[in-house]
Amino acid sequence: MYKNYICQIEVADNESMVDSIYGTLFGVICNGDEKFITAAHVLVSAIRTQHTDVQTKMLYVNFTNHNGQNNLKPVEVNFVAHPYNDTQNGWPSIRFVDAAYVESEFNIPISDFFKIGQGQIGDNVIGLGYAAGSTPLTQLSGVIVEAQINEDKNNLAHQSDRFTVDHDSTPGCSGGPYIKIENDEPLVIGNLIGQTLGNESNNALEAASAYLKF
Repeated sequence: MYKNYICQIEVADNESMVDSIYGTLFGVICNGDEKFITAAHVLVSAIRTQHTDVQTKMLYVNFTNHNGQNNLKPVEVNFVAHPYNDTQNGWPSIRFVDAAYVESEFNIPISDFFKIGQGQIGDNVIGLGYAAGSTPLTQLSGVIVEAQINEDKNNLAHQSDRFTVDHDSTPGCSGGPYIKIENDEPLVIGNLIGQTLGNESNNALEAASAYLKF
């Protein structure tokens, strides 16, 4: 059902794909534009750092979806980190924004794009992603059990809205979309960050509101 919204990415800072990492990429309508979103930590993991002051970085990517791998050799792709993902962040007291989008002349194998929705505690959601080294699309149902909202809208820098979902995922699903269904339409409410601090049975999500600041 969601196979055209999403694909797997294998990412490295070298064309030989040494020490590559896996993540998930998806399409979203953002401020009227079609963008391809993943987690910023996919970028910073590929360049082996914690955060980055470099907003745009060229990396090498293999794209895989339900039709298999889409490129014969690694493709050059620009990863554009959210402007509030940088070394000035003090995790966990100040939450960096774990979202990025990608740009490439290559025909990225995503043809459908989610609209942005708003999540809240109690929402039933579905997490989508590709486990590392695996091609079947993973779908995990869950419920939002916590919301951490930045109430200080005059201090947007180095802040983000986040949700907690009552299940765990697998490596490779990082950056994948979490959706909820409204009036039979899938709306993206955030992307997967990973296990929550202190509770490995739950997942943390970056709220989709972050995409509006790209």
